Amino acid sequence: MLILKKKNGFSLIELIVVIAIIAVIFAIAIPLILSYLEKSKESVCLEDRKTAERMYSFYVANGGLYNPNNTTGTQFLVDAKLLKSNIVCKSGGVLTWGINDNGNAIIVCSVHGRPIGTETFMAFSNENVISVKGQWSIKDGKLVPTGPGENRMLIAGTTGKDYELIVNAKYNNTSGGGYGVYYRATQGTGADADKITGYCFQFDPGLGNRFAVRKVINGAEQAVFKYVDMKNVMGSDFDINAQHQISVNVNGDRQIIKVDGKVVLDFNDSTFTEGTAGLRSWAGTKVEFQDVKYNNDV
Repeated sequence: MLILKKKNGFSLIELIVVIAIIAVIFAIAIPLILSYLEKSKESVCLEDRKTAERMYSFYVANGGLYNPNNTTGTQFLVDAKLLKSNIVCKSGGVLTWGINDNGNAIIVCSVHGRPIGTETFMAFSNENVISVKGQWSIKDGKLVPTGPGENRMLIAGTTGKDYELIVNAKYNNTSGGGYGVYYRATQGTGADADKITGYCFQFDPGLGNRFAVRKVINGAEQAVFKYVDMKNVMGSDFDINAQHQISVNVNGDRQIIKVDGKVVLDFNDSTFTEGTAGLRSWAGTKVEFQDVKYNNDV
């Protein structure tokens, strides 16, 4: 007579081990899936923007007169029956039109930036000024801090790892304060939404009229770790109150900063590896910023 023995089920320990293995698999898989989905959204955003840019070229070639520079959206292309509907970034980015050095229109996404190898000039507008702290005013394309204390802002569409930012600034040194250019910077969230973390290159009269770079962590300036006397590097006739062009170029851990085309600081540091460009002022500084140029092919 054949007797079948009853098989035992999984023990509690075996079940715990299986559950633990499944949990590990999920912990590994979910971030990869989310990353893949975000990459997919980025690809779709890029392709949609390229389509809109091609349609704009067709629009102009056929007599279209509307200039979308520094505006958002593609409704004018929909109205011209060149697009079926407005393009929208699936990651929630704001899409802003700009003009590159060749005079061609490109669309910048505040989340995904712009395609590698493109650059654009941007006049300051309500669409690309992200006010983090204080008050800012825009008049005739010029951005002016108007708050009595510290003012902080980030520029939408300038997020990335390696890039060059160029901005013109005209300063009134009699105000007593100074101004700076943020780069590879990030904004805090929640109760820390008025704080910024990243690098800041500064015109700093409080340091004896020096160019300086500070690291800023959660809104708190760290000790100056790179600086140079303005007139020693620019010449004895350097006028801090004149308009100056500031260029910040970051590529890997190398950082090259120029004033009026002349290298004033060239160093290596890898504390912050990516982020957005922005501007700051303090102590009632009177300064005007204009003519922003961003290039992420460096």
